[in-house]
Amino acid sequence: MSVPVITALYAAIIGLLAAILTINVIRNRVGLKIDDGDGGAVAMRKCIRAHANLVQHAPLALLLIGFAESIGTSKTIIHVLGIVLVVARLLSAWGLLSAEGPTTGRQAGAGLTVLVLLAASVLILLREGGMM
Repeated sequence: MSVPVITALYAAIIGLLAAILTINVIRNRVGLKIDDGDGGAVAMRKCIRAHANLVQHAPLALLLIGFAESIGTSKTIIHVLGIVLVVARLLSAWGLLSAEGPTTGRQAGAGLTVLVLLAASVLILLREGGMM
């Protein structure tokens, strides 16, 4: 088993996105004078959802990519999964920050994230099942 150094790169990029979204929540809380919850403000609700959505989905995807890498999945495949995850999370954040309700970014981000979850899970199962 190897250390998932490629996954670490994508985790760091996702970490930067998480920091940006956290700062955005703080900036909006201060600007809108909202200490807790969304205060009924649409802008605050969008910031909270963009941050929460990243925190909901990115950790599991990164763990699965890291596990796939550590059991020997091709570096190219790991890079593809990492790139798709980063693009998915950027699209999702953009979609959630741009409007409430369905947006192209939100839907594309969700779909791509699910694709990464499925692909990484299947890769692990196939590899550990002796089929790869």
